[in-house]
Amino acid sequence: MIRIATRGSALALAQSRAMAASLEASGEAAVLIVRKTTGDVIVDRPFTSIEGKGIFTKELEDALLQGDADVAVHSLKDLPVDLPAGLSLAATPPREDPADILIIRKESYDPRFALPVAQNAHIGTSSTRRRSQWIARRPDTSLMELRGNITTRIERLHSGLYDAILLAKAGINRLGVDLSEFTVVRLDPSVFVPAPGQAALGLEIRADDAKIERKLAFLNDANARAAVDAERAVLASLGGGCSEPVGAYARRRGRCAVIDAVLGPVEPGSAPMRRARAVAETFTQAAKRAAEILKSAESEIPFSLKDKTVILTQQKGRGDALARELEERGARTMLAPMIETRTCADDLAIRQIERCAEFDYILFTSRTASDAFLGAGGFEYIRTRPRKGGPVFGAVGRGSAEPLECAGAPVDIVSKGDGALALAELVKRHAATRSKTGPPRVLFPCAREPRAELEQSLGASGFTLVRATLYETTPAAAESLQSFVGEKADFTIFFSPSGVATFKALRPFETKCAVAIGAATLAALRGAKFPNILLSPGPEPASILSTIQ
Repeated sequence: MIRIATRGSALALAQSRAMAASLEASGEAAVLIVRKTTGDVIVDRPFTSIEGKGIFTKELEDALLQGDADVAVHSLKDLPVDLPAGLSLAATPPREDPADILIIRKESYDPRFALPVAQNAHIGTSSTRRRSQWIARRPDTSLMELRGNITTRIERLHSGLYDAILLAKAGINRLGVDLSEFTVVRLDPSVFVPAPGQAALGLEIRADDAKIERKLAFLNDANARAAVDAERAVLASLGGGCSEPVGAYARRRGRCAVIDAVLGPVEPGSAPMRRARAVAETFTQAAKRAAEILKSAESEIPFSLKDKTVILTQQKGRGDALARELEERGARTMLAPMIETRTCADDLAIRQIERCAEFDYILFTSRTASDAFLGAGGFEYIRTRPRKGGPVFGAVGRGSAEPLECAGAPVDIVSKGDGALALAELVKRHAATRSKTGPPRVLFPCAREPRAELEQSLGASGFTLVRATLYETTPAAAESLQSFVGEKADFTIFFSPSGVATFKALRPFETKCAVAIGAATLAALRGAKFPNILLSPGPEPASILSTIQ
């Protein structure tokens, strides 16, 4: 009989029962030993006012050390990095979604903002990490303390005490909570960075209990363990407490290990957020580099956009990273999509994606195309593709490449120049180094009416290009931009000629300066006779920031 120490909350019991069920399915009997922790007893004070580390774990660890339990099941984000002498982490099961979610009362939802709550809204959270990241981006809102289990927090939101609350998506998923009465927004974990180890479980045992360690070995997920160990290594370098305003999110991107990390002030707004992105061959290297950046001046905000209004003509979800960069520099950032996208993949397009392995290259000229490809069967292909061989993935810019890399596809060709022509030139050079005979075959996931540059350039060099039509775009309706009437932007950022055309037709707001992403967008802005135009050297946030600073 394996004795499992657990907290008594609904979430903790659900997690521990899942582990017990897995053990019993393997032939091991299991029983739960419920313990109340300091964090369960003290529910009327902020976490920062409770002394000591491990306020949700110490009593479970005591049960191990005293021989009353064989294994303790923790939410790994609650477990300090320095374990007590005599204890060790035996296994990390497969991880849930690590993202935070924003749960919003429907009347408080405002889609004009990347964090889409109304101005002056009241936001509930008990996490110093969430508080720091939130107020750095939405200083116009108010933060309010929120304690209690998940059900209690949602009941308080329902009662109107808050306009929105921040929670971990994993807990909602594990409990199957119905949130249909609210608007729920998943926050990109590379932008709104979760706690180290968030959504992962940690199975802690006595360090000398080799028998229990062997029995738990099948529960360990090597990929999840490597990622959370890297996140906890960042935390260890910065102090090691689970209540510190530290976030870390590690994942594989192609052949590289990537970590996004943040370090905020304990008192939100009292100092700038420190932020790091580290890319390395191994998670250990990436964790070390991320911690070094956070400790150094490299992570400081280099200039201020205080009192500036910046409008992004992108669809929600596309400009989140850029909005975060702008907001952390003091800008008031709004999202005004000029085009709308809908899926239109037919049976032919789906069959083409099912035959991905028959192509030499799969090329993407936008993030929309990457997302549409993954949703139309591309994710399943990537998941099952052989480690060696198969088509080479290519993309225009890091924005187009990132969804594919996050899904597990190595994107070997990424253009840094302007658009499809730069990608075409890189593909031609790459094809010249291959030994395959016959014209290279290219699968091109695209819109219903894609721009012709890629096809023309590759076709002139003998490539065979096959379209997979997955989505179509239409100009935004005037009523969808009605809420922007009367706004005056210091900068409006345009990402495509079609976005410029919609703005020219509707003129929903005024702008002092237009920023063009790419030469084609620049030409469209000039054709629309904008008086002040800037050209960004690329679509990445750093390039755009360097243009408007």
